[in-house]
Amino acid sequence: MNLLMRSNLTLTYFIFNGIIYKQTFGISMSSPLLPIISDIVIGEFGRENVKFFSGFCILYIDDIFMIIPKDKVIQILNLFNEQHDRLKFIIEYEEDHCLNFLNLSVINKGNIIILDWYHKKMFSEVFIFFYSNHHPACHNKKIGTIA
Repeated sequence: MNLLMRSNLTLTYFIFNGIIYKQTFGISMSSPLLPIISDIVIGEFGRENVKFFSGFCILYIDDIFMIIPKDKVIQILNLFNEQHDRLKFIIEYEEDHCLNFLNLSVINKGNIIILDWYHKKMFSEVFIFFYSNHHPACHNKKIGTIA
């Protein structure tokens, strides 16, 4: 592992209530390496373990969407949770033939899958804080800023 990557993974500091802390485990949520490391960790054991069960699986960073036989759900959950003591997975079951995944509602209507937009109740319609360090072209100018 190169020096830059090692330092990014092990030298993470943050401020809370005016006190500087060193993160002792894991990777910072703001790290540009987070999606890559997460895909390596989650993706690898996800792909390895799911291949033993007939079903459908989509992995996105730390979210997993699966369509599997009902009798295999607990077995897969236990298998995933046995991989590392700091990784804990939970299951969300479909309700009224609908399951929300990322920004989608996946709707099962008579074995036909319909996709619709999904927003959490706390959705503010602000995608990127205006004064963040993102390039101005990334901002949604119609929406404005968070006060």
